Amino acid sequence: MPAKIILIRHGETDWNMKKRYQGHADTELNENGLRQARALSERMKGEGVSKVFSSDSMRAYRFAGIIFPDINITKRPDLRELDFGPLEGLTYEEAIERYGQAYRSWISDPHSGSLAGCESMAALKDRVWRAIGDIASTESGRTCAVVTHAGPIRVIISGIDRSMDFWEIKPESGGITVIEGSGSDFEIKSKGKR
Repeated sequence: MPAKIILIRHGETDWNMKKRYQGHADTELNENGLRQARALSERMKGEGVSKVFSSDSMRAYRFAGIIFPDINITKRPDLRELDFGPLEGLTYEEAIERYGQAYRSWISDPHSGSLAGCESMAALKDRVWRAIGDIASTESGRTCAVVTHAGPIRVIISGIDRSMDFWEIKPESGGITVIEGSGSDFEIKSKGKR
């Protein structure tokens, strides 16, 4: 039986507001992010979530804990955001200023290579799909939640719907996408709702 997986992007941080690359940096939720978690907690009541998996980044793990206070949360490092290496903490403008054409090339075609010091898109894709496949097989026939980041959600959505461009997928802070499936065969049931 397929698993129903509710993908949830963590709530807002100050770095989200300032459009700074976060990646593996352990940033905290801001006040709006905490409000988003409390609102989503109300919405998730009655969804029948039996298990919660979260990136081990503090912003995702704390968000999961507020939404699902009565469910044990399993931390999974493989659900982390892309490791942006030297870009972490920089805005897009600062990255262009510092890395110029190398950064522009990476933005225009992130799947062909990676900026020096950044995790490759192929590595992100491999670890995220391994995690989702594992979760789907252990949660077969059940509903679970996965609290993660924009990058992993983009990888999943663009992997299911190949007509969608990676950068054009814009998961909202605190937004949800529902998928169903097993193994590597998934279907998007709804996306982008909060």
